[in-house]
Amino acid sequence: MKLASILIAGFIYYVIRFYVIPADFRLTGLDERRFRQVPIVVKIAADRPLLFNITPVRSDIVVQGEKDQLDRLSVTDLELYADLTGVETATDLNLTLRLDAPDGIQLMAPDPTVKVQAYLAR
Repeated sequence: MKLASILIAGFIYYVIRFYVIPADFRLTGLDERRFRQVPIVVKIAADRPLLFNITPVRSDIVVQGEKDQLDRLSVTDLELYADLTGVETATDLNLTLRLDAPDGIQLMAPDPTVKVQAYLAR
């Protein structure tokens, strides 16, 4: 009886896993991955020349996503940036960095920040 129960349970699992639930709806689970020393890009408005200094210029980040997507992810797929498009001038401004990444990938805590000094070029 025990052997028959195990075989029936295995058969039911196999049918549900591969035939009833399509691959698009399977839960693969989320995982995290750390990237070290990711370069920080600065975005500024094209029509306003801005001189700036940011500290630090690289940051360690942790991203979350599906395991198979994280396995294929490289640092070149990520863009960590400071948005200075609305900044006129600033001394010792702390900005939270944003992440531009493929769909399904999101930045996890801690939120990286940079210190910005910015001046309009004349």
